[in-house]
Amino acid sequence: MVYTDIRYGILLSSGQLDFLRDDQQGFHRAEALTTFVKMAAIEPVHYEKKNFEADLDIGQFVASTVELATLCPNVQRDGNTHV
Repeated sequence: MVYTDIRYGILLSSGQLDFLRDDQQGFHRAEALTTFVKMAAIEPVHYEKKNFEADLDIGQFVASTVELATLCPNVQRDGNTHV
């Protein structure tokens, strides 16, 4: 099924919004959040890749370390930001 009119609602505290706005770490957290929300399943789905499978519920998403590295190139696997 193709969904064309998806609406999102996110409640954030002032502190959470400030955290998302902070892009001093070399990547934009708000853009990352937007990407992750768009990657989330909108209906239950079975996901399979080599050596991995999962049943995703609505709102969950899967991303490999390679995909995350592409989305956030300045964040290394050790969790530190390298600019």
